[in-house]
Amino acid sequence: GYLEVILRLFPNAQIVHLVRDPRDCVASLKRVPWWKGSVYHSISAWAQSIDNTDEALRRWPGAVTRISYERLVSDPEPQLRALAEALGEEYDPQMAEPERLAEIAVPGRKHWHAKTRGAPSAEYIGRWRSNLEPWEIALCERVLAGRMERLGYERSGSGRAGVDHLVRYAYVHRTRTTVRRKR
Repeated sequence: GYLEVILRLFPNAQIVHLVRDPRDCVASLKRVPWWKGSVYHSISAWAQSIDNTDEALRRWPGAVTRISYERLVSDPEPQLRALAEALGEEYDPQMAEPERLAEIAVPGRKHWHAKTRGAPSAEYIGRWRSNLEPWEIALCERVLAGRMERLGYERSGSGRAGVDHLVRYAYVHRTRTTVRRKR
């Protein structure tokens, strides 16, 4: 994957993997203008990101640090202190104020990043409850159950994924995985 290329080119690179609830990721991808994939592709992309990072954690211990989006936005300081320590950096309280640099770091044309101009907020945690259809929630929870459990995300148990959705997801995920391996 891309991590292997990055770590071969930059052997001392430090990778930070920010993990977000997959249901919130899928709900978010449904709304952004640059994502053209279906819900099945969104779920598969999240699964692949977890699997690729799991592999990198095994292959290159110490090169990858995984942190939780929900904990980062809910209580930034302890998460940022831990991240700084993992990266061998000194913690600075300004790290918890990314909005101070957003005007410089994020071009104004990227209107979908407008929230970066404000302080970190937990307001989008759990938005999947109102932004996903019941079948989408059920599909996420069914096909990602093991990964979700391992990463501390509780399933809602909001129903069963239909066989047609499971088959479609399996096809999309297998195709995405095959394409990625060929690359």
